[in-house]
Amino acid sequence: MTTALTLVCDGSSTLDRQSVVAAIPGESIVGSTLEQVLPPAIERCEERSVDKVAIVTAETVNRASVEARLEAAGVTAVGWVDARLGAGLSAPKRGRVVAAAIQARLSLAAAGNHPAALEATAKPNIDRGEVVVVDAPGVAADLATHVPVTLLTSEPGQRRRRNVTVREGRPLEVFDDGDLTLLVECPGGADRLRADHLVWPGYDGDVDSDRLYVDSSGVVDALVRVACEHGRDPVTVDQVTCAVGQKGTPGCRACEAVCPYDAVSIDSTGAGSVTIDPHACTDCGVCLGACPTESISSPRAASLDVLADATGAALEVTTTAEDGFSLPFVGRDEPETPPVLAFTTHDLEPVVVTAHSETVPTIPIPVTDARRVPAALVLYALAAGAGGVLLVGDPERSTDALEQTSEETARTLEALGLEPAVSWVASTEPAAVRGALERVHVDERLTDRPLSRLSTETDSRPRTPATDGGVTVTAASLSVHAINALASEPRVDVPTPALGSVVVEAADCTLCWACDGMCPTGALEQPDEQTLRFDPSACVGCERCVACPEDAIEVTQTVSVPLGTQEPVVEHEPVTCVSCGDAFGSATGLAQVRDALSDADLTEGLGLESCPDCRRQGISSGGTNR
Repeated sequence: MTTALTLVCDGSSTLDRQSVVAAIPGESIVGSTLEQVLPPAIERCEERSVDKVAIVTAETVNRASVEARLEAAGVTAVGWVDARLGAGLSAPKRGRVVAAAIQARLSLAAAGNHPAALEATAKPNIDRGEVVVVDAPGVAADLATHVPVTLLTSEPGQRRRRNVTVREGRPLEVFDDGDLTLLVECPGGADRLRADHLVWPGYDGDVDSDRLYVDSSGVVDALVRVACEHGRDPVTVDQVTCAVGQKGTPGCRACEAVCPYDAVSIDSTGAGSVTIDPHACTDCGVCLGACPTESISSPRAASLDVLADATGAALEVTTTAEDGFSLPFVGRDEPETPPVLAFTTHDLEPVVVTAHSETVPTIPIPVTDARRVPAALVLYALAAGAGGVLLVGDPERSTDALEQTSEETARTLEALGLEPAVSWVASTEPAAVRGALERVHVDERLTDRPLSRLSTETDSRPRTPATDGGVTVTAASLSVHAINALASEPRVDVPTPALGSVVVEAADCTLCWACDGMCPTGALEQPDEQTLRFDPSACVGCERCVACPEDAIEVTQTVSVPLGTQEPVVEHEPVTCVSCGDAFGSATGLAQVRDALSDADLTEGLGLESCPDCRRQGISSGGTNR
């Protein structure tokens, strides 16, 4: 049985520690400092087999050392929460916001998707040396997905960077006497940095070395090719569940369309395939958010299962409170503002904490990249009780995916008659993030129909079969779950992310089983010779089925809600074999075959009224079935 323990150790007077303890389930230890509460916490972990520990503190501590001590006591997951979170809110509200963040962190940590766990998977530096990057934080971030990096900058800022050690200083000169050495002017005086590989865009000195990179455009490719020999596991694609086109059909191309590094290539010939170039890929996770079938896996990014559980865990705390902050607001004359979820990169979380708004309770959910969050997850968060969602992105990265997610979500909400309670910002400035938070339109109607939490322990959500025999939450299943909860009445033509609809012209359909074989999600299913069924909750709009040989299928990117179960879209009169009496096709299909052959006068002697087995038997015996 999983047991959790929370350490609340903020010595300042700004956080009401008891309000945090009152809002979280399980045991807690309260103290002024982490040093004070850690020894009794370790003792309790050993005595009671504690699996997960949450630590609420604003102290600057060696997290790796603390986690190592807890791991030795049998703890498998540690989640950290900044004690400054929610400053300015009333004590009860702030306690629940911090408690919500605790629940989200523990969900992420238990799945191995917290910053410390991700850093622990980093491989050794290239050739056991150092990669030093001068004033190019974007390049440093890309390289850091493969190897640890030291970034030298005169403007360190507030952000953290995973696998990046930030040094404040100004480069003066570089020497190459077997080792690359960078002379640096630091706030405390001069210093030297040894580098096996030095990235200094714009360097115009005399040193000529194949380990000194002065053109940032080629740095990532050149260094990553070396780093891949020692680096992380690559991003992979499950070709079985992937909805890529086959035999020249259009199919899904979402990952290729959104990749900001042109690392994805699609081949729709033959069985179809998606290839990800490990050298160009920076593991940003954008393709994971775009994939409607959750067929792309990253060694560092959380799955939708994990993100949905973290989101639900956070909102569950605020929806079960009893003293003025509970959701939903049914029967309330003056409802209070529901929380806004801020999906933010791990390194920008301190900016979000600093940018707290005194009027908008904000719960940060740390992810590897906010661009990884799909519109389907945003919809789920809103349906689960969030008043709004803010995507906080990296200003040094393309914001196209953030803008697209916001627009997709807004279109769906507007079609459902709801305010577009989603926005995005890309900044390291707390004031800009605070302004974006306050611009998120919190729609209280969203909380009138709260969605039950997606729990990995229950079967209360739509799922898609996985290739290993298990199940997985997909963007499509999240969309279905969310819009069914958000829709107040049946509507048609609702644009919804990761979903689509199929219209079949029954008069043209010959029930040839082609679409049944092409559909990667089972949305189109032909159970027998005379019936074709369509499950709107399983359709991802990939357009594989438009390769129908009779041109009888049309795919749209809208759905009718609420989405129900499978329904027949084609029902034809069956044809029975004149020899054995078994059904082997449809009357419509047989009529079309006759029409196609009549002009060539080929219908005689073919035994069209016999099933294939009887027809073969007739041919082998030298006879003709009529």
